[in-house]
Amino acid sequence: TSPTITYTYSNTTTANDPALLGRGDETVTVTAGWSESADMGLPRPDLIATYGDATTDTLTFVDNDDNKTWNYSLTLPSDPLMDGEIALSSTSSDSAKNSDFIYVNDTTFMLDNTAPTVTNISPSSSSFVKAGEMQLGYTITELTGAVETGTVTYKKVSGPGSDFSVALSGAELSDTTHAQGDITNQNTINSSIVDSTLYNIVFTSVDSAGNTGLDSVTQVKYDISNPRVSLSFSDTLVRGDSTVLMTATFSEILDGGSVPQVMVKYANGAGTVYDDLEYVALNDSSDDASIWYLSINIPSSLNATGNVLINFDSTSVSDFAENQLDSIAFSNVLVIDNTGPTGTLSYLTSAFEADTDRLWGNGGDGVTVTVEWDEHAVISPGPRLVIDYVNSADQIVDHDEYVGNNTVWTYQISSLSSDPLDDGRLSFSVEGTDRANNAMSVYVNNDTFLLDNVAPVVLNVLPGDTSFVNTSLIGYTITDTNGKLESGNIAFKVVGGPGSNFDLNLVDTEIDTGAHAQDSLTNHAVITASIVDSTLYNIVFTSVDSA
Repeated sequence: TSPTITYTYSNTTTANDPALLGRGDETVTVTAGWSESADMGLPRPDLIATYGDATTDTLTFVDNDDNKTWNYSLTLPSDPLMDGEIALSSTSSDSAKNSDFIYVNDTTFMLDNTAPTVTNISPSSSSFVKAGEMQLGYTITELTGAVETGTVTYKKVSGPGSDFSVALSGAELSDTTHAQGDITNQNTINSSIVDSTLYNIVFTSVDSAGNTGLDSVTQVKYDISNPRVSLSFSDTLVRGDSTVLMTATFSEILDGGSVPQVMVKYANGAGTVYDDLEYVALNDSSDDASIWYLSINIPSSLNATGNVLINFDSTSVSDFAENQLDSIAFSNVLVIDNTGPTGTLSYLTSAFEADTDRLWGNGGDGVTVTVEWDEHAVISPGPRLVIDYVNSADQIVDHDEYVGNNTVWTYQISSLSSDPLDDGRLSFSVEGTDRANNAMSVYVNNDTFLLDNVAPVVLNVLPGDTSFVNTSLIGYTITDTNGKLESGNIAFKVVGGPGSNFDLNLVDTEIDTGAHAQDSLTNHAVITASIVDSTLYNIVFTSVDSA
């Protein structure tokens, strides 16, 4: 009958903690207990160890208690290729020369020089993680089964956060694939992780043999901030039929699959939407994935006047952590102005410097013209004043020195035309635009100033020349460009007879232009008191118009 050899092991380096396990350079005492005595006529039994890579080693003989109990010593090798169960076999035979041994516990001692590994880690390297999704997934590979301890360290690479660690526990240490999800100490992760921080995630695993594994993923960005966008425009005040380049600068680089979609709305002055586009895609900058562009063709309709509204389809904008667009900021505002400005003109002539109600002048007069705009004008070049004469060529006048107010412009006309053919109401206009490049479209008082180079004329005087009258009633007709005269006087000049010269002033409606029937005058008492019978008079009208 073949003898039975039963092996027992004692790791003297670790004091058998853990049992039946060791790693390189540790010393193990092996006792071979024979069920019957070994043949002492042969060389003593040797104990052979066969390792995982099929290499062998002869254990060092220590001693024997008797012919049945043999003690050996083994220094464990450090080569990981030799890892696994160590298979023991013996030489020699029993006294009956039986050498086909039956072994007990011959493959129960485990050599482990290999550190555990953690693979398939989620989140992966160079990934972006948003709020609520910093969950771990991983696979532990370990020769001996579950690892003894496992720690996950979040090491800050950059950003505002700090390093922190969490321990794996229970089933989280088993050598298997662990689906991505919350761990027992998930609250520690959630409370310690900081937005906008870049981490390396390092798994430290220690197996029962004391081998330590370090496995990691790198450059994991925790990002719970939604992207923001700032809009700017190549022009901020424009008119229809122009093109404006809108630049959208996002607070971070967008996910590679994101193509921002915007809707452009044009609101009229009442604040209601005039027209809008469907969502249109922005164009990406070739050198920066956080900057995008859109060319906007401005409509010319008057209904489009007002602020341009920009709406984003928030689902079309996401960062690498899949956070969607949160807010829009405007570094400047795009305004459409499709209406021309209104200009209100006022005048001050050199002949009547203190009287702004005098809306007339004559040739040679200097006139100060002030134009008040209802919106801001372009200042370079500044607006010029144009005088449209009836007969003469237009006169163009540059504005006074600009002093900071681009809604009030003053012009000095050094001398009005003296050509009587230019008489009448002058037409003033402005060469210039508002900041949206609209020319002035509405004028107030631009055709109220009267040029008068012709003296008033009194016609149809009654009594007429070489007449004989027995009445003192006077009739006449006044003609003048300006309308009502400034003053009028009638002088009775004695040509012959006993009378004397005298005169009287015309007042009120008596100096209006038009026909005045022969009648008593306001100052008729002067005539009745001064006129003398049998006297020959020349009746002389002196008239002064407003110019």
